[in-house]
Amino acid sequence: MRGSVRFCWGPKTARIQIQSDLLTPLLRLLGDLKEVSRVVKHATMTPECRLPSNANA
Repeated sequence: MRGSVRFCWGPKTARIQIQSDLLTPLLRLLGDLKEVSRVVKHATMTPECRLPSNANA
């Protein structure tokens, strides 16, 4: 899985931004978007490796 990490510093804040691509490996593994959609529908992480807004529900 490919990804990137970006470090941002400012005068008052610092943050780390992480971006990964889970969609492409899943598409290669499963063969089509319909199957990928079925797998990630109830996942606790999006294909962009982020927590969905309903993760705490």
